[in-house]
Amino acid sequence: MNSPNHPIQRTPNGAADRKRWENQLRGILAVLFMAVLPLASATKVQDMPLKDMVQGATQIAVATSDSVYGRTADGSILLKGQFRTGPGLGNVLVSKMRIVRVLRGNALRKGEVRDVEFWPGWHMDTDLAAKSDHYPVILMLKESEGSLVPVFPPEPWIDSRLEKDVLGLLKVKK
Repeated sequence: MNSPNHPIQRTPNGAADRKRWENQLRGILAVLFMAVLPLASATKVQDMPLKDMVQGATQIAVATSDSVYGRTADGSILLKGQFRTGPGLGNVLVSKMRIVRVLRGNALRKGEVRDVEFWPGWHMDTDLAAKSDHYPVILMLKESEGSLVPVFPPEPWIDSRLEKDVLGLLKVKK
């Protein structure tokens, strides 16, 4: 800005022009911030307490993810490659969950493999989702319109290290 060719330096009222330019820039940044803020908060969800998840679940099981695949908005299946989900994309990631142990309910069987959808509101991709393969989790599902769906869609499963807490809420001895 020390250059004599800079537009602010070339005007007789350089300080006022600079101030006006800074104010315009602040205004533009404020408008951009306000426009982006709803998008940033669009995927924020209220947490659901573990107690409420357990109470709402008709089926609870320890499971591992065998694999992850993508399903596009038109129903096409994508087994490999980059695949993204997020608000407005219409795509969904699905994990093939192998039931290891049933803690509640009779609709799930040990060894059975179930497709469980990731919540489409999260920004995810196949690479990130596949990192959960073979890691034990606790599925919490409920019946809805003839199928099993996650009790809390933004978090269809929880860390298996919480199994003792879940069992305590179920009042079941291991």
